[in-house]
Amino acid sequence: MRRSVWAVMVLTLAVTACDDGGASSGPGDDPAEVGAPLDGGRRDAAQGVGADAAPDAAPAPDAARAPDAGPGQDAAAAGDAAALDDAAPAPDATLDAGGPADAARSPDAALSPDAARSPDAAPSPDAAPSPDAAPAPDAAPAPDAAPAPDAGPPDARAPSDARPPGDASPIDAAPPPGDDAGRADAAPPAVLRFEGGDAEGRWCGAIELAGAAVVRADTTLVVCAGSTITVTDPDARIDVAGALRVEGTADAPVRVEGPGGWAGLRVNGTLDAAHLRVRHALTCVQGLDDGVVRLTDTRLEDCGRAFELTNGAEMQRVDVLRGASVIVRGGVLRMTDSTIDLQHPRRSPDCTLFNGGGAVLDHVRFTGCHCPLHVARAPEGMVVTASVFDDAAYAMMLARTTATITGSTLIGAVADVLDIGGDIDADLAGNHYGGDAPSVQTDDAAQFDGTDDWLPEPPAGVGPRP
Repeated sequence: MRRSVWAVMVLTLAVTACDDGGASSGPGDDPAEVGAPLDGGRRDAAQGVGADAAPDAAPAPDAARAPDAGPGQDAAAAGDAAALDDAAPAPDATLDAGGPADAARSPDAALSPDAARSPDAAPSPDAAPSPDAAPAPDAAPAPDAAPAPDAGPPDARAPSDARPPGDASPIDAAPPPGDDAGRADAAPPAVLRFEGGDAEGRWCGAIELAGAAVVRADTTLVVCAGSTITVTDPDARIDVAGALRVEGTADAPVRVEGPGGWAGLRVNGTLDAAHLRVRHALTCVQGLDDGVVRLTDTRLEDCGRAFELTNGAEMQRVDVLRGASVIVRGGVLRMTDSTIDLQHPRRSPDCTLFNGGGAVLDHVRFTGCHCPLHVARAPEGMVVTASVFDDAAYAMMLARTTATITGSTLIGAVADVLDIGGDIDADLAGNHYGGDAPSVQTDDAAQFDGTDDWLPEPPAGVGPRP
């Protein structure tokens, strides 16, 4: 009996020793891993030991994230670590950890960048924030901050062309209200300053001429419609030995002007100009011996002399306003639908002065000067049709030329024709002289034909046509 009792006691001690060996497993060993099932209070105690003694244990999938693991923080703090696409919700979304609000993960248990997250822990972009699970204030992006390119789900990222505030491109940035600095139509035009020298190619826009521009032979200078050439040096000029083409239009004429007394345009090559405005030059256009001058829809204004020609010119719809007499020394001036108005009626100087060459003048008005047609010598002859001579002391002063004047109106003069040198062969038939025969002052009336063939009424359609 005593031996049996002793055997029972030995067996009990052995069982107890076995049980104590299982409970003394190493800290952090999960009972499930070693396959030792625990029950009752013994299992609870083992779990408590594991939780307290395992600071590096991976968190349970449903554990709430600590504030330092809030939305977007993994992407911002990891630096060169790649953040998962679902590491942060949309800016206004609060991360739903799927666990109790007061469950905190140990700070040492930060999720490794390469760790796979449990699907149950992935935040839903549309998940409504839990009142108790709001992240710390620094855990969410500022309202104006754009999320990092890889810091949110695809539907929560900023568009690819979004820029952070303050980093807008000047092209896209709108000017402040009332500020015209960003408007193209308010920008001051760029100015091309030309100091002088060879000029060719194209001049467009605003040009400042501060010297002599030379268009050499076999070169061409084109001035674009709407351009303005402002002369800043009184010695400046434009010398044309090649070709100068001015491409003005009715809506966008080309303007050339400067201080009173600049030299003007000197042409010994070719000048083709449309809708040109020249002002304040000593001579607006000077055509030299080999110069070819063609002007249309042009105004020569307030120059010392509008033009001086030694090889003639072709002019259509050209207005000469103020200044001294225009001079023709050679070649033929062919002028149509034009006006020469010096704006000092019956007083010197004369509108024109021919000392060589000749003219074909059709639908031209001469007015506001001492004498509209002053011909000292015109070997090429003078032909005048459908024109008007008015507000003058003498309509014509003639010498050493042949002339045909017909279909025109000559009114308001002291004398219609004044012989200033003889050697004249003139036909004066078919004109209106104010309702009477023409008044001719000459010592040799035989030089003038048609004086008895005059029109009592002005002919229709004389002068420049619209």
